[in-house]
Amino acid sequence: MRILFSAIGGSDPIKRMLDGPMLHCCRVYKPDRVYLYFSQKMLEYENKDQRYTWAIERLGEKLGHKFETVKIERSKLAEVQLFDTFYNDFEGILSEIEEQYPDAEIYVNASSGTPAMKSAYVVIAAMSNRKINAVQVSSGHNAPVHDRDSDEGYDKELQWELNQDNEPNFTDRTTIIDSPRFLVKIKKENVRRLVAAYDYSAARIMVEEIEEYLHPDAVKLINAAEARAKLDYVGVVKALKGTDISIIPVKDDKKRDITEYLLRLGIMLKQHDYLGFIRGITPAASELMRTAFQTAVGNDIENYCAKVNGHFILSEEILRQTDKGLEILNILDNEFVKRGGFREIEWSTAQLEPVISEMSDDEKIKKYANVIRKAEYTLRNPAAHTIISVGDDLIQRQIDMSGADLYDVIKKMAVRIGLVPKTVWNSYDEMNELILNKLDI
Repeated sequence: MRILFSAIGGSDPIKRMLDGPMLHCCRVYKPDRVYLYFSQKMLEYENKDQRYTWAIERLGEKLGHKFETVKIERSKLAEVQLFDTFYNDFEGILSEIEEQYPDAEIYVNASSGTPAMKSAYVVIAAMSNRKINAVQVSSGHNAPVHDRDSDEGYDKELQWELNQDNEPNFTDRTTIIDSPRFLVKIKKENVRRLVAAYDYSAARIMVEEIEEYLHPDAVKLINAAEARAKLDYVGVVKALKGTDISIIPVKDDKKRDITEYLLRLGIMLKQHDYLGFIRGITPAASELMRTAFQTAVGNDIENYCAKVNGHFILSEEILRQTDKGLEILNILDNEFVKRGGFREIEWSTAQLEPVISEMSDDEKIKKYANVIRKAEYTLRNPAAHTIISVGDDLIQRQIDMSGADLYDVIKKMAVRIGLVPKTVWNSYDEMNELILNKLDI
C-alpha cells in the first residue's frame, strides 16, 4: 500500500497549466490513500468548489487508478507560519498512519503549504525511525507556481483542460529529498548537547547512527568518554588506540583511581543525580581518610587489622603491640564509650575520623575529615533505607550545606593530602571541548 500525506497550499491543485505539488505527487506515485491537510483558508476553497478532491478524482479517472481521499480539516488554523504547530500535528498524524498501516510506503509532499509546513515535513521525515519519503516538486517555471490572486475566481474545469501534465509525455518534476545529511546535522547537534550534559552513553548510541559522517577521532573520543565515565581505563585505552590523544590526566594507578572516582562524583552532582552522589560519598571518604590516617599515624590502617575471610578487622591484639597502636586503641575506646568502647569490626571512616582528629597536625585536614564523616553518616541512612525524594534540598536540610559545598570540601581534602592534583577538576570539560572540536571537523 502506498500513502501520500500532503498539506494544501496556494499552488494546488493546478496553476499556470501545470499540476500543483499535491496533484503531481498523486500523478507520479499513484498513492492508494491520500491524506489532505487543510488550514482555515484552504478549507474555505475546498468547501466552495471541492477543487482539490475533485482534481484527484479526475486524475484517478484519467489514470484508471482509485485514490481514496481523507480530509484532515483544521478550520480554526489561521496562524500558518508557526513551525511548532505543524511539527506536533504532523508528527501525531503520521504516527497514527504508521500504526494503522505498518507496511505502507509513505510519502509526504514537502512542496505544498507554508515554509513552516515544509520544514516540519522534512524534519519529521529525517527523524523518523522508519522510511518516510519527503518529496520535492519543482514548479516547472522560472518563478514559483503560487498565484494567490487567481484563487477566488478559480475555474477548476478550465484549469484541468489546460493542464499540460495531462499529456502522455509529461515531465516528472518530483525528487525524493536525500535526508541523511540533514539528519546528520540534527543528530550531531543532539550529540553536542548530550556531551555537554555528560551523557556519553546516549551520545555514543546516536554517534553509531552517523559514524560514517564523523571524524574518526570524534567517534573514538566519545567511546573513550563513555568508558571513562564507567571508570573503565582499559576501555579508554582501547577506544583511543591509534591516536595520540590522552584524556586521563593522572597516570599513577592509585592516584588515578581516586582522581577519576572523585571527578565522576562531580559529574553526578552536575547531572543532579543526588542519590548517586550521596551513595558515592562513602568510597570516596574511605580512601581520603585512609590516606589522611596514614599521614597522621605513619602507618596504614590495615596494618592494625587481622584479615578474616577477606575482610580487614581491627585487632586489639595487634593494636597493643606498639605505642601508636595503643594510642589509637585509647582514642577509639573514648570515641565509642557509649557503645562499650572499642570493638573488633571491619574498619571504616567511623574509626578513621576520630584518630585523624586527635593525631593529625593539620587543622584543615581535621576539619575536612569531620565534615565529610558527618555528611556520610547523616546522609547515607536516609538515602539507602528510605523511599524518599533525594535532592539538593535534602542535603541542605540534613547537613546545613549544599551538595556543591560538600563536594568542594571533598576536593580540598583530596588536594590537601596529596592524592589529587588541584589542576584536574576541569578535566571532563576539557575532554568535552576536545570532543566538540572533533565533531566540527
